[in-house]
Amino acid sequence: MTSSRHDALPKPRTEPHSGTLPSALTFFVSRAQRAAILRTLKQLSDDRSRALLIALGEIEPGHPDGWGVES
Repeated sequence: MTSSRHDALPKPRTEPHSGTLPSALTFFVSRAQRAAILRTLKQLSDDRSRALLIALGEIEPGHPDGWGVES
């Protein structure tokens, strides 16, 4: 016989420093738009994440540490 009482699930454990792990960013575009985006990002950096941040003005292209993003 099953119980009608539901026990609360334990809170998931948070790993130390998990706030510094990368996070995915996903959105949908047409093939032509994807090609244009990748072509433009390639002009800014070989690293797509870095190129996007440069395009958004979040980091400078020549930043010495490679990122320069401050949280």
